[in-house]
Amino acid sequence: MVSVSATDLRTVMNLPDTITDTIIETILDLAVDTLNLFGAELSNMTGAEGSKTVTLTSKEKGAVFIAARAIKYGFYDPIAGGAVESLSVSVSDLASNSVVMNTIKEAAQKLKEVEQKKSGIPFIVGEASS
Repeated sequence: MVSVSATDLRTVMNLPDTITDTIIETILDLAVDTLNLFGAELSNMTGAEGSKTVTLTSKEKGAVFIAARAIKYGFYDPIAGGAVESLSVSVSDLASNSVVMNTIKEAAQKLKEVEQKKSGIPFIVGEASS
C-alpha cells in the first residue's frame, strides 16, 4: 500500500505551481469517482484541503494516475487551455468526452482483471470438479 498526495501527481506529471494542490486533489478525486463508475472500489482522498491523501495499492495508484492524466490533458486542457483552476468538472461532464471516458474505463477494467486474478481459486468453465 502507498499513500498518494497531490505532490505525487504533480511530480509524475510535472505540473506547474499555478495548479494548486487543491485542484490536483479535485482531479484525483474525479479520477477515483470515474474509475468507481466502471466498477473499481477505491476511496476518495481524506484530510485537510491542500494536504489530502489516500492509501492505494500500487496498481490502484497506477489506474488513478492514468485517469487523472486523461482528465487533465484530455478534458481540462482543451477546454480551458490548461487553466484548470477556472473549471469545476463532474463525472457527468466527462461523459461528453469519449476518449477520456474510454481511457478511464480501460484502466478500471485492467484494475478489475488484476483483482480477479488475485481472488479465489482458479476456475475453468466446463471442467468438472471432484
